[in-house]
Order: sequence, then C-alpha cells, then structure tokens
Amino acid sequence: MNNKILIGFSTGFLWHTYPRASKEIIEICKNMGCKAIALHCPIEEIHLMNELKPSDLRDFDFVSFHSPCGTENPDILDIVQEFHQKLQFDAVTIHPNEIKNWSDLKSYNIPFSVENMDNRKKVGRTLESMKELMSQNEYMVTLDINHCYVNDPTLKLAEDLWNEFKDRISHFHLSGYEGRHDPLLVTNQTEFIDFVKGKNKPIIIESVCQDLDQAKKEFDYITGYLK
Repeated sequence: MNNKILIGFSTGFLWHTYPRASKEIIEICKNMGCKAIALHCPIEEIHLMNELKPSDLRDFDFVSFHSPCGTENPDILDIVQEFHQKLQFDAVTIHPNEIKNWSDLKSYNIPFSVENMDNRKKVGRTLESMKELMSQNEYMVTLDINHCYVNDPTLKLAEDLWNEFKDRISHFHLSGYEGRHDPLLVTNQTEFIDFVKGKNKPIIIESVCQDLDQAKKEFDYITGYLK
C-alpha cells in the first residue's frame, strides 16, 4: 500500500457490539494497524468523548470527528468545539442538510468538512448542490463514495465532485452498498476502491461489520487491494 495513504475505520463499524468512540474501540483500531480514524457517536453516547485524551489518539496520523445529528442545535457545536480544543481533529464532518444558517459556523474555530449526501437528503446530493453550498464557505469536503453511488451508480458524480473539489477534500468515506454501509468484501464493489486509489487522501472505512473477525478481513481486503 502506498505509504502516503492513511486508512482506518470510523468507530461505528462495530456499533452493535462496542460503544462508539469508546477507548476500547479506538484500541481495536490501533491494534489492526489503522493510521486514520473517525470518531463517530450518537448524542446518547457523546459522554464517552469526555473520557478521551490526546494520548488515546497519538498513534493515528489522521483523526476526524463526525459531528452527531443535531448540528443545527448550537449547543452541539459548542460541545464539538470543546472536543476539538482538547483533541485537535484534522477534520470535523458535518451534514449540510442540518445547517440552517451557515454564518453561525463562523464563530467556531473548527475544521469543518462538508459531506456529500445520499439520495435521502434534499441538499448535497448533486454537483450543482455541493457547488452552491461550498460557495458560501471555505470549508473542506468529505467525499463519501457510497453516497455518490446511490445517486449515480456510474460514479461519474464521484469523479465530478473530485474534479471540482480535489484541493478542498479532507478525506474519503468508503464502504460498500447493498442498502446501507456494507463491507466491501461482501459487495465486491472494487470500483469504489479503484476510485480512491492513488488520490493520496485519508480514507475512512464506514463499513458496518458483523463482528471483529469480519472487520479485520475488511481492513485487510481494502488495504490489500490498494497495494
């Protein structure tokens, strides 16, 4: 694998077995050899973030945080700001459909990264929508290949978003699709991995795995394909 590529899991990959953003799941990611990680937890588990220290993340070269649903609530962003001050994220992914007033974000010292949306959302689904959204700010972009696929199975949308925002893309979200964020070793959608290969951006695997054994196989499958 290209040494410049940083890859690892979002901490929700075993959400039905381990608490998301817990020290335990972070240790699992580290032991698998992940050099990138995305802390991702729902509001009801947000207290786990208070237990984390910078030393818990020192083995990762890229650390992102996926802001929980409810970003439109200013209190959530206040909490994210506190986490960022303590843990120093490289990127904080936000969903554009949750932003009611983009000017509200300017008061925060947070490295926001706007994620393109799947076909269930009204904004952020198309190139035109993302261009309009991103013209309002100077934030980065989280390019989710799964979301591109559900809007355009040819992946031309992914290519268009890459060409438009390549200098602003903070990282990729990568997973297979059979109805949700499925393991790529199950869906065998190698075109998704082909797309991110060679683009030298951090890769966050968002596949939801059945158990730790499948997660290890998914990590080996993707990293092996990238070699």
